[in-house]
Amino acid sequence: PPAPARAAAWSRALQQAGRQLTLAEQAGAKGDWKEAHEALEPVRIALMKERQAAGLDYFVDRLTAFHEPMEELALAGASLAPGAVDAQRRRDLEQAFASARALWLAVEQHLPDVRTYGLSASREAQFRQGLATEAAALSRLSDALRGSDNGALLVAARSIKPPFAKVFTAFGLADGEALPD
Repeated sequence: PPAPARAAAWSRALQQAGRQLTLAEQAGAKGDWKEAHEALEPVRIALMKERQAAGLDYFVDRLTAFHEPMEELALAGASLAPGAVDAQRRRDLEQAFASARALWLAVEQHLPDVRTYGLSASREAQFRQGLATEAAALSRLSDALRGSDNGALLVAARSIKPPFAKVFTAFGLADGEALPD
Protein backbone atom coordinates (compact mmCIF):
# COMPACT_ATOMS: atom_id res chain seq x y z
CA PRO A 1 0.00 0.00 0.00
CA PRO A 2 1.14 3.58 -0.56
CA ALA A 3 0.89 4.35 3.18
CA PRO A 4 0.10 2.28 6.29
CA ALA A 5 -3.07 4.31 6.92
CA ARG A 6 -4.39 3.24 3.49
CA ALA A 7 -3.44 -0.45 3.79
CA ALA A 8 -6.95 -1.80 4.49
CA ALA A 9 -8.61 0.24 1.75
CA TRP A 10 -5.86 -0.65 -0.71
CA SER A 11 -6.23 -4.34 0.15
CA ARG A 12 -10.01 -4.18 -0.38
CA ALA A 13 -9.54 -2.47 -3.73
CA LEU A 14 -7.07 -5.15 -4.84
CA GLN A 15 -9.42 -7.91 -3.69
CA GLN A 16 -12.26 -6.31 -5.65
CA ALA A 17 -9.97 -6.04 -8.67
CA GLY A 18 -9.12 -9.72 -8.35
CA ARG A 19 -12.80 -10.68 -8.29
CA GLN A 20 -13.54 -8.50 -11.30
CA LEU A 21 -10.57 -9.89 -13.22
CA THR A 22 -11.88 -13.41 -12.59
CA LEU A 23 -15.31 -12.41 -13.91
CA ALA A 24 -13.71 -10.80 -16.96
CA GLU A 25 -11.61 -13.88 -17.59
CA GLN A 26 -14.70 -16.10 -17.40
CA ALA A 27 -16.58 -13.83 -19.81
CA GLY A 28 -13.61 -13.81 -22.17
CA ALA A 29 -13.44 -17.60 -22.12
CA LYS A 30 -17.06 -17.57 -23.36
CA GLY A 31 -16.21 -14.98 -26.00
CA ASP A 32 -18.51 -12.43 -24.35
CA TRP A 33 -16.31 -9.36 -24.77
CA LYS A 34 -19.03 -6.90 -23.74
CA GLU A 35 -19.45 -8.72 -20.41
CA ALA A 36 -15.67 -8.88 -20.00
CA HIS A 37 -15.42 -5.15 -20.60
CA GLU A 38 -18.19 -4.42 -18.09
CA ALA A 39 -16.49 -6.63 -15.51
CA LEU A 40 -13.29 -4.60 -15.85
CA GLU A 41 -14.92 -1.15 -15.47
CA PRO A 42 -15.00 -1.26 -11.63
CA VAL A 43 -11.27 -2.12 -11.54
CA ARG A 44 -10.22 1.16 -13.15
CA ILE A 45 -12.50 3.16 -10.89
CA ALA A 46 -11.61 1.42 -7.61
CA LEU A 47 -7.87 1.66 -8.22
CA MET A 48 -8.18 5.28 -9.36
CA LYS A 49 -9.99 6.18 -6.13
CA GLU A 50 -7.32 4.49 -4.02
CA ARG A 51 -4.46 6.18 -5.87
CA GLN A 52 -6.19 9.55 -5.52
CA ALA A 53 -6.83 8.98 -1.81
CA ALA A 54 -3.14 8.16 -1.41
CA GLY A 55 -2.10 11.28 -3.31
CA LEU A 56 -0.59 9.34 -6.20
CA ASP A 57 -0.60 11.03 -9.60
CA TYR A 58 -1.23 8.57 -12.44
CA PHE A 59 -2.05 10.01 -15.86
CA VAL A 60 -4.46 7.23 -16.83
CA ASP A 61 -6.62 8.16 -13.83
CA ARG A 62 -7.37 11.46 -15.56
CA LEU A 63 -8.64 9.48 -18.54
CA THR A 64 -10.72 7.30 -16.22
CA ALA A 65 -12.27 10.40 -14.62
CA PHE A 66 -13.14 11.79 -18.08
CA HIS A 67 -14.73 8.47 -19.07
CA GLU A 68 -17.94 8.90 -17.06
CA PRO A 69 -19.20 12.22 -18.49
CA MET A 70 -17.86 11.25 -21.93
CA GLU A 71 -19.84 8.02 -21.79
CA GLU A 72 -22.99 9.89 -20.72
CA LEU A 73 -22.68 12.17 -23.75
CA ALA A 74 -21.78 9.40 -26.19
CA LEU A 75 -24.64 7.22 -24.96
CA ALA A 76 -27.10 10.07 -25.42
CA GLY A 77 -25.74 10.63 -28.91
CA ALA A 78 -26.13 6.96 -29.77
CA SER A 79 -29.51 6.31 -28.17
CA LEU A 80 -31.63 9.46 -28.38
CA ALA A 81 -33.71 10.70 -31.27
CA PRO A 82 -33.48 14.43 -31.99
CA GLY A 83 -37.09 14.86 -30.83
CA ALA A 84 -36.18 13.47 -27.42
CA VAL A 85 -33.84 16.38 -26.70
CA ASP A 86 -36.10 18.68 -24.72
CA ALA A 87 -34.97 21.63 -22.58
CA GLN A 88 -34.18 19.45 -19.55
CA ARG A 89 -32.23 16.88 -21.59
CA ARG A 90 -30.25 19.70 -23.20
CA ARG A 91 -29.39 21.10 -19.74
CA ASP A 92 -28.28 17.61 -18.67
CA LEU A 93 -26.08 17.34 -21.75
CA GLU A 94 -24.67 20.81 -21.10
CA GLN A 95 -23.77 19.78 -17.54
CA ALA A 96 -22.16 16.55 -18.72
CA PHE A 97 -20.24 18.53 -21.34
CA ALA A 98 -19.02 21.08 -18.76
CA SER A 99 -17.74 18.24 -16.59
CA ALA A 100 -16.16 16.41 -19.52
CA ARG A 101 -14.50 19.57 -20.83
CA ALA A 102 -13.01 20.44 -17.44
CA LEU A 103 -11.68 16.90 -17.03
CA TRP A 104 -10.27 16.91 -20.58
CA LEU A 105 -8.47 20.18 -19.85
CA ALA A 106 -6.80 18.39 -16.91
CA VAL A 107 -5.70 15.68 -19.35
CA GLU A 108 -4.27 18.26 -21.76
CA GLN A 109 -2.54 20.23 -19.00
CA HIS A 110 -0.80 17.20 -17.48
CA LEU A 111 0.42 15.20 -20.45
CA PRO A 112 2.71 12.34 -19.50
CA ASP A 113 6.22 11.55 -20.61
CA VAL A 114 5.26 8.79 -23.02
CA ARG A 115 8.63 7.07 -22.55
CA THR A 116 7.91 6.69 -18.82
CA TYR A 117 4.74 4.84 -19.78
CA GLY A 118 6.56 2.67 -22.31
CA LEU A 119 4.63 3.81 -25.37
CA SER A 120 6.12 2.66 -28.67
CA ALA A 121 6.43 5.15 -31.52
CA SER A 122 3.16 3.86 -33.02
CA ARG A 123 1.37 4.05 -29.66
CA GLU A 124 2.70 7.57 -29.13
CA ALA A 125 1.38 8.57 -32.57
CA GLN A 126 -1.99 7.00 -31.70
CA PHE A 127 -2.01 8.88 -28.40
CA ARG A 128 -1.15 12.26 -29.93
CA GLN A 129 -3.63 11.85 -32.80
CA GLY A 130 -6.34 10.84 -30.32
CA LEU A 131 -5.65 13.90 -28.17
CA ALA A 132 -6.01 16.22 -31.15
CA THR A 133 -9.11 14.47 -32.46
CA GLU A 134 -10.75 14.47 -29.04
CA ALA A 135 -10.12 18.20 -28.60
CA ALA A 136 -11.70 18.84 -32.01
CA ALA A 137 -14.68 16.60 -31.17
CA LEU A 138 -15.25 18.46 -27.91
CA SER A 139 -15.08 21.76 -29.75
CA ARG A 140 -17.72 20.56 -32.23
CA LEU A 141 -19.90 19.42 -29.33
CA SER A 142 -19.54 22.82 -27.68
CA ASP A 143 -20.66 24.48 -30.92
CA ALA A 144 -23.60 22.07 -31.25
CA LEU A 145 -24.71 22.76 -27.68
CA ARG A 146 -24.85 26.47 -28.50
CA GLY A 147 -26.94 25.76 -31.60
CA SER A 148 -30.51 24.55 -31.95
CA ASP A 149 -30.05 21.52 -34.24
CA ASN A 150 -30.65 18.48 -32.01
CA GLY A 151 -29.57 16.07 -34.74
CA ALA A 152 -26.20 17.81 -35.03
CA LEU A 153 -25.93 17.84 -31.25
CA LEU A 154 -26.43 14.08 -31.03
CA VAL A 155 -23.94 13.41 -33.83
CA ALA A 156 -21.38 15.59 -32.04
CA ALA A 157 -22.06 13.87 -28.70
CA ARG A 158 -21.63 10.44 -30.26
CA SER A 159 -18.36 11.49 -31.92
CA ILE A 160 -16.42 12.12 -28.71
CA LYS A 161 -16.04 8.44 -27.80
CA PRO A 162 -13.90 7.04 -30.66
CA PRO A 163 -10.97 9.46 -30.25
CA PHE A 164 -11.06 8.97 -26.48
CA ALA A 165 -10.82 5.22 -27.02
CA LYS A 166 -7.71 5.80 -29.17
CA VAL A 167 -6.11 7.85 -26.39
CA PHE A 168 -6.97 5.33 -23.68
CA THR A 169 -5.93 2.23 -25.60
CA ALA A 170 -2.57 3.80 -26.46
CA PHE A 171 -1.62 2.71 -22.93
CA GLY A 172 -2.20 -0.99 -23.62
CA LEU A 173 -0.72 -3.67 -25.80
CA ALA A 174 -2.50 -5.56 -28.56
CA ASP A 175 -2.21 -9.33 -28.74
CA GLY A 176 1.31 -10.20 -29.85
CA GLU A 177 2.59 -6.65 -29.36
CA ALA A 178 5.74 -6.32 -27.24
CA LEU A 179 6.89 -3.43 -25.10
CA PRO A 180 9.55 -1.31 -26.84
CA ASP A 181 13.14 -1.85 -25.75
